[in-house]
Amino acid sequence: MILFSGLSRRSLIKLFLFLAAISACSVLLLYLEFSGNSQLKTFGDVLQAAVKDRSSVSASDLYTSFFALISYKLAVVFLKSVSSFLSKKSIFFWRLQLTEYFLENWENIYLIEGVSQRIQEDTMRYCRLFEKFSIFVVQDLFKLFIYLPLLLDLSKHITRTWFIPNTRHLLLVLIIINSIIGTSIIIFPSKYLSRLVYNIDKEEAAFRKNLVLFELEERDFSNFDFDGNYISVDNTHRSYYRRYYFIKILQLLHFRLSMITYWLFAHPSMVPPYTLGLLKQTMHAFDEVSSVFNFVVSHFKSLVEYIAVFLRLNLMVKQTIKAKETDKSGIYH
Repeated sequence: MILFSGLSRRSLIKLFLFLAAISACSVLLLYLEFSGNSQLKTFGDVLQAAVKDRSSVSASDLYTSFFALISYKLAVVFLKSVSSFLSKKSIFFWRLQLTEYFLENWENIYLIEGVSQRIQEDTMRYCRLFEKFSIFVVQDLFKLFIYLPLLLDLSKHITRTWFIPNTRHLLLVLIIINSIIGTSIIIFPSKYLSRLVYNIDKEEAAFRKNLVLFELEERDFSNFDFDGNYISVDNTHRSYYRRYYFIKILQLLHFRLSMITYWLFAHPSMVPPYTLGLLKQTMHAFDEVSSVFNFVVSHFKSLVEYIAVFLRLNLMVKQTIKAKETDKSGIYH
């Protein structure tokens, strides 16, 4: 398995401590974001009261509410920086362990096409992508735990809707329907992209190999058959970008439609006593929960790349396991 191949017990403990620290930062980060959400409602209500003709809100009240909101935002920025440092440190440590593992088994994998690129570049890409998704998944789980009850509570204020009858927990129903549609639209056209990314990496490795051979042999590059060597790279890239931009258009359309979903169905309820602060708080909670359910839609490009890199590295892991099993069977016989 790529995740922990070649890691010693001591290395696993270090990696676990890094992950525990990152999880603790994520919990504290989401707590601050949740508190900032409540402060956002307070600031919105104070701001709405301040712009009335006969307002009892003083400048000090407005500034106090504003700076309280800013303090939460600054604390979130600082904590995100700490979490990012810890995650990058752990991922670099993990990448070194994977690289050492593959180098120790070099005699079993050196015949694989582009093996040097896979060890040097693909381990880096894989670890970075895994870092990104690990952080996103952990944060989204905590985010769902915090914001989902808040969204369900705020849904009680949506008493009138258009097109559909009033439904309990309407906002959550809209998010689920919207995410199912968006994920279905993205997944089916994307099923070939990971294979194309895999082929791109393979063709690029072969092209780079030919260039390196010309360089090492000090041959005249005027004799280099550029069209013949690059044609397969070019064709694979063209196939990839045609599919990618089609899916990108679908993704952007989905996001634009998602933005107006809340306004389309909740607009009839936006009458007094529905305040500006309540509107801001509800929209923020709606966006946070919606981002969790639309995880695949938001990160489809990185997911495709992750699958392609996983396939490339997994081939080397299988090769080392197969070689070790062959050696063991030879010993027993």
